[in-house]
Amino acid sequence: MTNLVYTTGQSAGYTKGTQDTKNERDNVFSDGFTNELATVSGSNSASYTLTHTIVVSA
Repeated sequence: MTNLVYTTGQSAGYTKGTQDTKNERDNVFSDGFTNELATVSGSNSASYTLTHTIVVSA
């Protein structure tokens, strides 16, 4: 999906091309998607809630 957005999204006639770093190889998602993505609940009529747990180690 990301490549579709990068290759077809245009701003003033400019297309960026494909992304240079895949999510699996970057420093955020390289350990997997499970711990990085939030849970979304709700609906258009009742609004949405985004829940994400962030752990900070001291």
